[in-house]
Amino acid sequence: MLTEENSGTPSSSLNDKGSKKKKARGSNRYDFNKITKAKEIGVPINDLGQPHGESSIHLSTSCGAMAAQLIPVTYKNWLEVPEIMKESVWETIKNRFGLDDIAKDHVLASMSTCWRQYKSRITKQIRNVPPGPEASRKLQLLKPDNISDIAEWDRFVKFRKSQEFDEISKRYIQLAKKNETPHTTSRKGFARLREELAEMKAIPLDKTKLVKDDAVAQVLGNEHRGRGRGRGLGLGVTPTKVHAVVIGKTTTMQLQQEMKDLRQLVKELQNAFNNQSPLGVSTSEKDASPQKGTKCKLLHWIGNRQILAKVEIDCTDPQSSVHHKILGPDYWRVCVKKIMVSDVPLIRDTSELQTLEDARGTFIAWPSKYITY
Repeated sequence: MLTEENSGTPSSSLNDKGSKKKKARGSNRYDFNKITKAKEIGVPINDLGQPHGESSIHLSTSCGAMAAQLIPVTYKNWLEVPEIMKESVWETIKNRFGLDDIAKDHVLASMSTCWRQYKSRITKQIRNVPPGPEASRKLQLLKPDNISDIAEWDRFVKFRKSQEFDEISKRYIQLAKKNETPHTTSRKGFARLREELAEMKAIPLDKTKLVKDDAVAQVLGNEHRGRGRGRGLGLGVTPTKVHAVVIGKTTTMQLQQEMKDLRQLVKELQNAFNNQSPLGVSTSEKDASPQKGTKCKLLHWIGNRQILAKVEIDCTDPQSSVHHKILGPDYWRVCVKKIMVSDVPLIRDTSELQTLEDARGTFIAWPSKYITY
């Protein structure tokens, strides 16, 4: 089971020449205890929609780890990643950390950056594999687990080792060399740094003045219309967002969510009324539901049709509950019997149950549309 911990702070060891060699901290892993604690204390969001504070560190690490685990690197760019996959990953992060919808843009932007960085590391490893009789085997060992199509992986590898990609790589290397002032905010990021500076100087964040035509703006020039960035303010901040009334945006989102909930409630009431017999007994939906004990299979909730486990239906009544939570109209209660993929996060997790492996032999809630016979 994956955890969300760093494998340690950078340490040093001696190389062949006797000098100290810096060692990387390793890959990020899920630590569900820290995630649970972060959800309990909450992840604060600043006036620009950016998470900050101690708990935002675990959120940032989770975004990177989940992007690498669930989103294949074979997509050409982030725009080609299906929206249903982005929405599923966002819903998982949202439920794990108890986030509001105002943080969605920042979370997806963070996942996009982490995904591109992970894709870059995979590409570097592919290009470092020397030609020879062992090359094919070594390249297959580099294939991430979320890529099931061997032909798709082979096409990705072929392009990354092609002359066309060499030219693209050289062009971007030359552009990177021209960057004489790279930003170095470390892992803290602009949002957490801004929060610390505000506390040190006792400057209220909502009183920060932004000058549109100061000396810096005159040197840098006007931002591109619709695609500008707020300089020195962190990931996902645009001039429009800086000058917007975030409180109004939050209120609008809350009203939109309430309207969405009301529409769903009206739809459910209409369905209940239409399915009501003259004697007051619901007929059609109950008859269409599978019987208790029916053997089924769980499909991955990101929509890739991957079979995760074999289960038995226990209850389909929307008013029933599992682990003190009401099932609702779109979920069924199932008993996990046999697991094919163990490290998949549960879409409705608890402090004890985080992945499918944790739920072996017990009951969980699963979307009915991702249960097949």
